[in-house]
Amino acid sequence: MGKDQILAQIYVDDIIFGSTSEELSKEFERVMKKKFEMCALGEMTLFLGLQVKQDSRGILIHQGKYVDDVLEKFKFTDAKPAETPMAERPLLTEDAEGSPVDQRLYRSMIGSLMYLTASRLDIMFVVCNYARYQANPKNSHLTAVKRIFRYLKGRTRFGLWYLRDSNFDLFAFSDSNFGGTDKDKKSTSAGCFVFVKRAREVMDLKFIPTHSQAGYLAPPPEKHKKIYTSFIKGLNSCRIVHAL
Repeated sequence: MGKDQILAQIYVDDIIFGSTSEELSKEFERVMKKKFEMCALGEMTLFLGLQVKQDSRGILIHQGKYVDDVLEKFKFTDAKPAETPMAERPLLTEDAEGSPVDQRLYRSMIGSLMYLTASRLDIMFVVCNYARYQANPKNSHLTAVKRIFRYLKGRTRFGLWYLRDSNFDLFAFSDSNFGGTDKDKKSTSAGCFVFVKRAREVMDLKFIPTHSQAGYLAPPPEKHKKIYTSFIKGLNSCRIVHAL
């Protein structure tokens, strides 16, 4: 409608929508109520487990309540927080000689963490890495996964912060690790796209300094674990995405 736009997302019987025009949003609401039996819940604060906080500065999306729930479910409410979600050493392998653990418990923990990656990019790499051992988890794998929960214990309200009326630049990164896979020595490659606010310069693969101090996760090959953990420490010190 002119220069204004409206965006709507439908999931089963839930609808979220937004527009550059308040009048257009109200018109959309009137049309939907007229054609379908539904009610408006007002400004979105919760959608499919994602908590949303909006103010004059921008929009914050996080899963703080979900983090609290999974910490309670797996009995980590009183755990000692960890500085990073994974250790630099030793490298995690299939551990063929290790002691097996409850497969259902391991899968349940990984599944809970997978859902959390919708807003927690700081654990995306490590969760996907440990998900590879669900078929035959060992005690070493379970210990590593527990560290992720201890990391979350100290940072329950991290999320995604979208500034209002800001220009964003798109950066793309790629890397490869030749013959670095422990099991079969296969080569792996990875890529990442990230939006940052007016980046002044690109330092290296672990961090992008910006006005908002936004960070970027390093690619997943094993050789970058040190870079990954260094970035997490830097991210935590900046405290850039707390819920308000």
